[in-house]
Amino acid sequence: MEKLTLLYVMDPHCGWCYGFKPVINRAREEFAGRLDFRLVFGGMITGSRVGPVAPMSDYLRTAIPRLEATTGVTLGDRYKHQVLETGTLVTDSVPPSLAVLAAGLQKPGCEFDVLSAIQDLQFQDGRDLNTESVYYPVLEQTGLDKTAWIRDWKSDEVRYLFNQDLQLTRQLGVSGFPAVILVKGTAGHLAGRGYVAWPELKNRIDDWLNRQT
Repeated sequence: MEKLTLLYVMDPHCGWCYGFKPVINRAREEFAGRLDFRLVFGGMITGSRVGPVAPMSDYLRTAIPRLEATTGVTLGDRYKHQVLETGTLVTDSVPPSLAVLAAGLQKPGCEFDVLSAIQDLQFQDGRDLNTESVYYPVLEQTGLDKTAWIRDWKSDEVRYLFNQDLQLTRQLGVSGFPAVILVKGTAGHLAGRGYVAWPELKNRIDDWLNRQT
């Protein structure tokens, strides 16, 4: 039987992806024996988009309450202060994406857990994800070797993996996050674009899996 895979296309700086975290984690629990799960980083903020969050503050003042009401996930006061009041937080998708990929290179299978912890650093604590030392507690919690992780985080190999994710995102036609794509062989099925509540996502995955038998 061909391997069945769930691709989770997302970005560490995507607020809706943070709101989707309980949903994707529930999917990992419920379908652990029937699906392989793979993270794909979409590079939402790269190149000329990198910079202080201040220009987005007015938009976020309306988006954050809507996100919280829709997802049931509450963003931290320190994060809200950073993005709504000071506007100094610099957003760049590359460092946190590389951080997860470097962790997975050292300890395959830990990617979702490392990502979850990094999302909390951002959306609860308002931490600067461009700073190497901000990841150290996550490395300790995950049992990763710090020296090896720092080497990999800065390596061409991990940068290549990230660029491969960007290429795959373009090939899949994904332009917004989060996105959930179910794959069998070379065939893909879009199960979720944007935030999808757990009951609906579960139904979509179940329907797709039933059609594969």
